[in-house]
Amino acid sequence: MVDRPVPPLPNTPAVPHGARDQDLLRTEINALFPVLWKTDSTSQLSSLLNVIVRAKTMGRPGFDMLKDFAERLRRNRAFDDLYVLTSEMNADGLDTPRTRHLEIQALIELGVFETALDLVRPMLVGSVTDPDNYKAKNVREAYGLVGRIYKQMYVDARRPERRTEPEALRLFLQRSFNAYMKVWSDLQTAETTYQGVNALAVAQMAQMAKLTDTDDSAEVARLAQAIIGVIDASKDEDIWTEASRGEALIALGRYDEAAQAYAAFADHPDVEAFALGASLRQLEEIWGLNGEDAAAGKPVRLLKAALLAKVNTIAASNKDAGKAPAELQAERVRMTPREIKLTDNDLANMPMPAPGATAPPPGVTGASPEALQKTYGINSPIGRKAIRRKLQLSSAVCRICGPRNGEMQGMATGFAILGNLLHDSFGPGPVIVTNNHVISTRGTMGARRPELCNAIFMSDTEQEDQPVKFERVLWESDIDAHDITILKPLGDLPAGAVPLSELLDTSLGPRAQDDNGIGRCYVIGFPLAKELSFSLADNILLDHDAPPDCAVSSEDGKRVCKGVPPNPVRVHYRTPTMEGNSGSPVFDADTITLLGVHHAGARDMKRLNGKPGTYAANEGIWIDSIREAIASSLSNGAMEASGTAPHWGMAPMSSVPPLVVDPGELVVPATVAKRLIIPGSVGDPIPGVSAYASELIYPPGKAKDQDRRAAQLETVIGVDNRTRLLDTQMAPWRMICAIRARWGSRLMVGTGCFIGPDTVLTAGHVTYAREFQTLAQQIEVIPGLSVERTGGEKRPYGSAMAREVHVHENWKNGFSPRFDVSVIKLDQPLGQTVGWFGLGARPREDLLLNWAHVTGYPGEMKEERPAGAVADVPPVQAAQLWHHAAPIEEIENGRLFYKTDTTPGQSGAPVYVLSEAGQYGAPQVVGVHAYGARSTPGAIGLANSGVWIDADMLTKILAWSGK
Repeated sequence: MVDRPVPPLPNTPAVPHGARDQDLLRTEINALFPVLWKTDSTSQLSSLLNVIVRAKTMGRPGFDMLKDFAERLRRNRAFDDLYVLTSEMNADGLDTPRTRHLEIQALIELGVFETALDLVRPMLVGSVTDPDNYKAKNVREAYGLVGRIYKQMYVDARRPERRTEPEALRLFLQRSFNAYMKVWSDLQTAETTYQGVNALAVAQMAQMAKLTDTDDSAEVARLAQAIIGVIDASKDEDIWTEASRGEALIALGRYDEAAQAYAAFADHPDVEAFALGASLRQLEEIWGLNGEDAAAGKPVRLLKAALLAKVNTIAASNKDAGKAPAELQAERVRMTPREIKLTDNDLANMPMPAPGATAPPPGVTGASPEALQKTYGINSPIGRKAIRRKLQLSSAVCRICGPRNGEMQGMATGFAILGNLLHDSFGPGPVIVTNNHVISTRGTMGARRPELCNAIFMSDTEQEDQPVKFERVLWESDIDAHDITILKPLGDLPAGAVPLSELLDTSLGPRAQDDNGIGRCYVIGFPLAKELSFSLADNILLDHDAPPDCAVSSEDGKRVCKGVPPNPVRVHYRTPTMEGNSGSPVFDADTITLLGVHHAGARDMKRLNGKPGTYAANEGIWIDSIREAIASSLSNGAMEASGTAPHWGMAPMSSVPPLVVDPGELVVPATVAKRLIIPGSVGDPIPGVSAYASELIYPPGKAKDQDRRAAQLETVIGVDNRTRLLDTQMAPWRMICAIRARWGSRLMVGTGCFIGPDTVLTAGHVTYAREFQTLAQQIEVIPGLSVERTGGEKRPYGSAMAREVHVHENWKNGFSPRFDVSVIKLDQPLGQTVGWFGLGARPREDLLLNWAHVTGYPGEMKEERPAGAVADVPPVQAAQLWHHAAPIEEIENGRLFYKTDTTPGQSGAPVYVLSEAGQYGAPQVVGVHAYGARSTPGAIGLANSGVWIDADMLTKILAWSGK
């Protein structure tokens, strides 16, 4: 919709707002924007509504900022947030035809068609030929919205699961066609070709779906010719003119000319990535064009290449101008191998521009070489070369496939690179790089063994893709280090696969000062392990944690890195990725060379370099820190006979970066690591061992098959199989304690267990919550907690307060689930009375199928209010002790997985087994419960999990405990 000058806004105060208030609001909008269109939460909705309320108090400046904000959300397709913003504006008297248009557009994109129709119908009042051009334009655009709504209703109804009757489909198309034709037939001007080509597309859809009673192809052709005639005769061109010409040419089957028209459209100085993406969807969804078709797919391929060029052009110009990075379409360009090959050929065969060539005059069909050269928005061969380089680099990227549900399926991404770029010992031939959590020899979380996997590269021919198997693993570093696996392929790569042959020739440069970032990068990979995709949107390189004095240079033809650490150097960026992008190469956008390897992403990624808070970011590992880690580990003679290098985290202690320790943390004696079993104590012999212990804590040994079948339990899904324990003052239940941790006014509950007279073991997130990223200000520990008959808490041993807290550094610095462990030192030795559990670093093969017992204080369990209790006294929560056991199903990446029933509040509870000594009073803790089934990798299945106490973790716990 078009907006005329707006009169004074209603309901706005006369109180003036200064430039400082406006700057603060603008800063708040800029900070909120990148989060809104990537995530969704109540807190963000609250922030958005707060921005709207504050802007409304500022009169005209606030209204203008909200309008700009709405356009930014539209360009980035954040339609849910766009709807919230525009509906609030329109409901509070801040509406204009444009804001109403945007609200309806958001509803269409969200699939809320009936509401969109209700809003647009009142806007149809008036004539499309009204002498007041302002009113006429708004009525014309309202008819366009009606046509769009019914067209999308048809597209939505065509989905197989809808099973819509043909009559309903015909009705949707008829109403869409009539709305578009109403405007076109009344005016037939260059300005209304938008409605004309959409009527053309709808007619074509009806023909393709055989929803017409007669062959209307001749009518479609006449309409297309009429549209082209109007465009050729007009001198008033807008952004969409050439796109309309291209669509009409497609209706006539003139695909080469259509591609040339879209070339001129893409070169328009005001065209946005959003407009290019909308045209691309129109060709694919409405016209059914496929970029793999050599002739008919050319316009599709051209638009995809134009999108690739657009992101470079806009971002580079903004960067050079010192502006914030450009906002771009929030989606990827997806291309099949055949599309990439055809696009590369299209570009290679494109004629070079004549010296001093200019754009063709209006009315020219775009057949000239000059018009074709303008395809990618840059009037020089440099832009074309950059795009061709990106397409050619994509030939090094492969889909990593592995066994899943009995068949080979795509899992993630990898890429080929010349081996000697990473280490001379790898030789000059290609090696394949992916993440260690994708392929691993050690069985990391969700990873597959290399002999079970293969890589699929783009085929250089139209033959079926040939899988590349792996000869062996050359080097790997586990998920909590560099998360890298380097493999030697078995045999040659396919002819079309060209390994990467260049690395970034500089260091990472300065660290970020703010969220505007330090550069740009992009990712090529297989999101969802499907089509190869180029990530375009929001390609901001946010920050890195490389030392400030490291440098990369070339000396005597060799790459030399100075000050680059062998420990992982993390790089954060906002370039979008999805599941399946793991292992993708990350490229520097300016030099188009390899920067790092993508491996993770989170909405609440912890900021680098000690900066407080979190942000939405993806993470890669700098390629030069990987190279240094390889060089360091291999120089120590750590290469095993199998040719597999050890994990960086498993390298000799002298080469491992020093740990960041808590103040007062004890140095680990060398002899401690050898002590793998630490006995417990039953404590005070009175009142003795619970009679339930012998019934609930199963004897040592593996679970039988019938036991496993009986224990197919869940997080809790279905039946809750836990048993409530009432004799909490008896061993071993009294060794379990409820934990109450406070951060200001916020109280969080958890569970722990005694492992010494004044020492309690629990989960890291119980004492150092990810939400607050700091230690709790107050921690209370209550052993043997239960509920009195009167409904209050019963504390048979009182409680103790934390005097010292230790949290694993890898939990505090990266929130890694395998290190989610904490030890609390108390101000009273309550363990002398209640006793404490033994600790055991038991090997994987010993623990698998052993019974995993978990006893804790679930937060949702609350006591029924006793008869006669005061009505406003809340029932006691998290004061009931519950127990359950099931076999340990898997041990991966430092975590135990079991089907023992648990719920929130049991975090930090001991995962224990009965020791071979047969002592029911002091079982042996082998893990710390921490997570429900939502945190379990899909390959493992439905299971809860906790941290596995291996030899390294036991050493750490004993050091904290002072043993």
